[in-house]
Amino acid sequence: MRYNRIGSTDLAVSALGFGCAPIGSRSGRLQSSRALKKAFDCGINFFDTADMYGVGGSEQALGRVFGGVRDQVVISTKCGYRFSSRLKSLRWVKPLIRPLVQRLSGVKSTAGRFIASQTSQSFEPDYVEQCVHNSLSRLRTDYIDLFFLHDPPSAIAERSDTFAKLQSLKDAGKIRHYGISCDVEVAAHLLRCCDFDFSAVQVNLNLLEQDAVHSVLPLAVSRQIGVVARGPFGHGKLLEKLTDLKMLDEFGLPPDCGYASKLALRFVLQFKEISSILASMVHPHHLELNIAAVDGAPLSDKERALVHALGAGPGSRGTAC
Repeated sequence: MRYNRIGSTDLAVSALGFGCAPIGSRSGRLQSSRALKKAFDCGINFFDTADMYGVGGSEQALGRVFGGVRDQVVISTKCGYRFSSRLKSLRWVKPLIRPLVQRLSGVKSTAGRFIASQTSQSFEPDYVEQCVHNSLSRLRTDYIDLFFLHDPPSAIAERSDTFAKLQSLKDAGKIRHYGISCDVEVAAHLLRCCDFDFSAVQVNLNLLEQDAVHSVLPLAVSRQIGVVARGPFGHGKLLEKLTDLKMLDEFGLPPDCGYASKLALRFVLQFKEISSILASMVHPHHLELNIAAVDGAPLSDKERALVHALGAGPGSRGTAC
């Protein structure tokens, strides 16, 4: 496993990080614990979560698993979303109805609208401080390595009081470093316009979403800010595009999802500006595939041809699909 520094910080993280969004449901506790332990045993030391994942359940899972080896892992978490009490009460029901939601498109869209109606955002200093203390409790730790503001709007650039609160929490030792996790446009705006002392930025980067290559990476490097890449598989859209449209077969490459996953990760890993790439790996097979991609060879000529066909190759300013 390769390890990289996050910007100018003292945090050395595995090139492959564990995205903990799927971790935290009570029904999947045993599987989640096994996945986290297996990842750690394989050399992954970077685990990214958020207070909204599993409505706190994801953070609790990390606290249970890594309490005894806290100094050997780097944990990042986020705040910014607020859930209504009604939505929180559905946390334990969600695992039971998930199969139905996933099968029925009408139910899925209705569920999405309901969740959106029960969710709001806040980056008020007092709320941020409350979130940090709540996360510390759930994580069973007295410090957070990297704390992100979760999907803030570009207007956060005007909130010096929010960043002052983050700095005070850093000075108090509650958080070691802080950053922003947001879409590429907002990230680029903040990197250009903000002089606040944040250490990392987390953005989507994959074969179908490559704007960060030209708008975020150069700015981050110039400010010695670390970049954490999220969404390497395009939330499932990329693998579907590669396999369903038989693009891999057309370029003389193995037409299966396992290979497509490796290609997706290796595309992002080729950018030296990336400190770590986050992927969800609850299933052992996914963990094995992802680790193999990290240790794999550089992109071949055929793979680069496919990358350019998607319009996402290095040096290309076009946006794929």
